Amino acid sequence: MASFAQRVLVIIPGWGGDASSWKKFTDRAQKSGEYVDVEVIELPCFGAKSCPESVWDVPEYATYVQQEIHRIKNKHAHAKIVVLGHSFGGQVLTYMLGHNGQAGVDAVVLSGAAIIRPKKFVRRALGKAASFFAKVLLSFTSKKIANNIRYKLYRVIGSPDYTNAKGMKQKIFLRVIRFDVQHMLAQITLPTLVVWGSADRYTPLRHGKRIHSKIKDATMHIFDGATHGIHIKMPQELHERIQQFLRTL
Repeated sequence: MASFAQRVLVIIPGWGGDASSWKKFTDRAQKSGEYVDVEVIELPCFGAKSCPESVWDVPEYATYVQQEIHRIKNKHAHAKIVVLGHSFGGQVLTYMLGHNGQAGVDAVVLSGAAIIRPKKFVRRALGKAASFFAKVLLSFTSKKIANNIRYKLYRVIGSPDYTNAKGMKQKIFLRVIRFDVQHMLAQITLPTLVVWGSADRYTPLRHGKRIHSKIKDATMHIFDGATHGIHIKMPQELHERIQQFLRTL
């Protein structure tokens, strides 16, 4: 592979993330002089982007990201494209690479990537129960009260992203959380760095280790004590670790 002397860092945020949530990290990356450009791809429904008119799933988001990467590639024709996918962004990136090959990307960083979506029978059963009871309640109470009860039930089963979403965003969330892409990991042949927080409660470390094991020649670094938002709590450390990885290419 050619030198990574000229490179662009592209970030695909997780669910609810946008350019502002990555500012601590991107400020450091831009000031370091290591990149000719640093771009955060804000996904539809987040940041300045409005929601799509139809209910998107992972493939639609992957198509959108692919188009944005082509735009960035055309803007920096001679630079290497390094793409960092965090959480939901990592899920989208994995699908894009598994479906479209290298897709104009030269190196990959997966951070707390929500790639593994296990079929949790109990949680799904409780989720269906929450929806069912809300419908039953509608027969003898107001819609506002029924939705409030359903909201609290979803809080109990651990779906803060669902309860914080409204309208189209909520419908999209219910699709993407069921879309498992771990079978596509073996198709990633690009240099890949997997970074994870040892105390990540949203995407557990065991998922990170499994992801690392399924990508040929991938490198992994575990941030001791870090949670899901490494880029927020440890931006400098994350930046340095990525630089160490890129210098080996």
